[in-house]
Amino acid sequence: MRGLEKRLLVCVLSLAAFALGGAERAEARPTYFDTFTSYYGILPNGHLDTCGVCHVNFEGTGIRNPFGTLVEQQLYIGKTITQSLIDVELMDADGDTFTNGDEIMIHDTLPGFSCVNYYEALNPPLVYHTYCEPLVATCLIPHDIRLSTNTVGEFVAIGDIEIMPVEVFNNGSTNVVNVSSVAYTPGADPSYTISGPTAPFAIPVGASVIVDIVYAPTTAGVHLATLDVQSDDPDEPSVLVNASSLGFEKTLAPVEERFACLSEVQKQYEKYVRGHLKEWNACYLDEVAGQACDTGTRDAKILKGADRFRSRIGGAKDKVCNSQGLTASLLDQPDTCAAPCDSIALTTIDSMADCLICQQEAAMAAALTDGLGTAPPDLPGNTAGSLAAEVCQKKVLGGMRKAIGSVQKTLGRCEAENVIAISPVDCALDGSAKITKAQSRVDAVIDKCSDTTGLAGCRFDAMPDTACLGTSALGIGNTLVDSTFGLED
Repeated sequence: MRGLEKRLLVCVLSLAAFALGGAERAEARPTYFDTFTSYYGILPNGHLDTCGVCHVNFEGTGIRNPFGTLVEQQLYIGKTITQSLIDVELMDADGDTFTNGDEIMIHDTLPGFSCVNYYEALNPPLVYHTYCEPLVATCLIPHDIRLSTNTVGEFVAIGDIEIMPVEVFNNGSTNVVNVSSVAYTPGADPSYTISGPTAPFAIPVGASVIVDIVYAPTTAGVHLATLDVQSDDPDEPSVLVNASSLGFEKTLAPVEERFACLSEVQKQYEKYVRGHLKEWNACYLDEVAGQACDTGTRDAKILKGADRFRSRIGGAKDKVCNSQGLTASLLDQPDTCAAPCDSIALTTIDSMADCLICQQEAAMAAALTDGLGTAPPDLPGNTAGSLAAEVCQKKVLGGMRKAIGSVQKTLGRCEAENVIAISPVDCALDGSAKITKAQSRVDAVIDKCSDTTGLAGCRFDAMPDTACLGTSALGIGNTLVDSTFGLED
């Protein structure tokens, strides 16, 4: 999709959030961005050919900037798109003393951004600060520091750790910003530490660094601290971040119940992962051999496996988790599933099953990408030129499946034991011999192939790593175990 077409589509789709009501207004939504560009004669790839005219995010969707909010208010009361644009032309959405109409039609500047709020933009072009405000060459001053936030805070269970990143920008146009100190002011609660570059350090023009405020409460209650970032910014030599977080006691189920439940989850998840990878591998190998994958049969088997897993974990056949009244929080799980499944809130055992199924989708895609160089929804574009090449690719995918399973089993069984252990062990270290053996086996597969024609994946990158398959299997297996036991960072 071309850049302009993509931007048009994103901006159009973002209008679904406009609560217009009524058939006539609903029909107008898909033409919003097109109406704006047509009415004002906006040139392709110009300053105003962007979703940032109305949205905080220049890639579209999400909250609107002050100009977008004004237009939205007109749409709310039933006006057409064109009439809404006309009726806000004499207003000054961004407060820079220039009307919206003058900014659009005369100055070619963004009507929703000025030098007061330009830093609130998300994903803007690099030079957008040069056309936020009429007659202002740039919103940047020569020497300036800026923080992504001035306040942070979290609710964290005692014994857990929360990392709150603060981005320190060189917000100037000319000078390097030299940071001389990053430290908490006297009286900061000891629950807070700092992670990041050690001062002094320099931030070039247009660059930034991340300083992490690390909160690890050991007592219940509100804990306060103030981070002081000192630099050679002439008018802001000291910029502060106020941290206010709450530590609380975590309520957990008895260790015996947690052990029984998580052990069962781990056992059933191993079965589901094996079956899921097996079906996808078979489908891909059919395609590589020049045969059409029977996607209907594949999907039916995968769905059956997911239903079986959900039945045993959170469903009718769950005898050790739901039957004991356990929840995700009682099992010491985080509030949400880890990325890329972080839209799933972890509350019930059912939601844990949904999270793990989602995580396996990502794991399957990673395994196929590293093994064959293609991941769903795409089917492999390569075909094997010989029977030996087909056998090689089959061994690669089979080797990945076995290696992932071995890592998952080794680490998973160990983490289950850690639930009841008086002195938990480092499972990666404790199982290093088995894991290394599994990695070595999958890395050696390709070296034994007599024909690697058509084989892609990490072993055939521009700069191949002979240990990449084993490394991939370790990472995938480790992620699956972390998701099971709530060990994500």
